[in-house]
Amino acid sequence: MRVVKAHSIAVTKTLRTAELLSANVNLMGGDVQCASRIHKENVMKKEQATGRAEQAKGKVKEVAGKAVGNKTLQLKGKAQKTAGAVKAAYGDAKNKAEKDNNAQE
Repeated sequence: MRVVKAHSIAVTKTLRTAELLSANVNLMGGDVQCASRIHKENVMKKEQATGRAEQAKGKVKEVAGKAVGNKTLQLKGKAQKTAGAVKAAYGDAKNKAEKDNNAQE
C-alpha cells in the first residue's frame, strides 16, 4: 500500500509540473522564443510547444497508469501523447514552411 501511495504522490507532482509547463506556454500568447529576437529561425511556434507539453503529460499519465495497474489511465495517456505528437509535427511543418517562405524572399 505504501509503494502505491508513494507512486501516486510522485505522479501527482509530475502531472502538476506538466500542467504548469502547459500553462506557461499558454501565458506566452503564441510564440515561445529564444532570448534574442535576432534569430528568428529559433522561434518555436505555439503548436510545437503545446504539442510537446501534451506529449509529456501523456507520457506521465501512461507511466502512472502502468505503475498503478490502471489500463484506462494508461490508454488515455497514450492517446494524449499521440495527440501531442501530431500537434507538434503540425507546428514543425508550419515552422519549416515559414522558414522556406522567408528564405525565398
